[in-house]
This record gives sequence, structure tokens and C-alpha cells, in this order.
Amino acid sequence: MCFGLNLTLRSRAFFNSLRAAYPSVRFQWRRIWGAYWAAVGFNNVVPARGGDVIKLFLTRSSIPGSSYPTVAAAFFVESVFDVTVGVFVLIFAFTRGVFPKPPDFAKLNAFEISYFAQHFRFTLFLITLIAVLALVAFALLSSRVKAFWARVRQGVTILREPPAVPA
Repeated sequence: MCFGLNLTLRSRAFFNSLRAAYPSVRFQWRRIWGAYWAAVGFNNVVPARGGDVIKLFLTRSSIPGSSYPTVAAAFFVESVFDVTVGVFVLIFAFTRGVFPKPPDFAKLNAFEISYFAQHFRFTLFLITLIAVLALVAFALLSSRVKAFWARVRQGVTILREPPAVPA
């Protein structure tokens, strides 16, 4: 019951972020709620956060005239809360000794963490390669970047502007 309440409250927060991004468009919270639940359900069955793609598609189709970059940027608003709370949870876990220390990551039974911890030079190379590819992609797509960032700014409107007070 608490998990359902958590998802309902988070979907309402996501709805408010979208409403701030699209103040003149009317759309229903229940459609956003359904998209949120569908995404969480999919993520609980299939790995790699495929449910976020479902949430992006269902949410965008629920809001007339919306764009994918704006809706995806509204995901970021939720991530601000998640990162803030996550930092405190990690600090608590490290201080209680329930989380392994960074040198022990190589001994974990998780393939991705232990592999990158054991092959440090490869990890640095991969991070550098990803950064260079991101810069090249940014340079090649620079003609579309301005319109993209305008849509992204629209998606995080709720973080920049105080809510309008009805007269």
C-alpha cells in the first residue's frame, strides 16, 4: 500500500512538472498516472529501465502538442529529488558499514561493477571515449541543438519559475 501511495505521489509531482512546462495545455493526471505505473511495472519485470521509454511515449501522447525533449527533461525534475535523497542514503549506508568500501568493489559478484573496478585503465579509456563521442555528436548536431535545449528548458520550467498565483 505504501509503494502504491509513493508511486501515486511521484506521478502527481511528475504531472505538476509537466503542467508547468505546458501551462496552456489541458491534460489529465490519470493518463500521467497510468504512464507512470506502466513504466514502473515494466521496469520491475525487464531490466535496463525500458519502462522509461514507455513512460516517455505514453506521456508525450497524453499531452497535445508536446515534444519528447520537453517530456524527457521533466524526468530530470524527479531525478533532482532522487539524487538528493540518494546521497543521504549512501552516506548513511557508508557510516553504518553496510555498503562495501570502494576498494572492495572488485570483489563484488556484480559483473559490471567488478569488471570496471578490476580493469581501471579500460574504465578510464571508456569514459574518455564516451566524452569524445559526446563532443563529436554535439558538434555534428549543433544546428538542432538550440531548438533541443529550448524544449529541455521548457521541461524544467518548474525548477526555474515560481508557480503563478491565480488572481
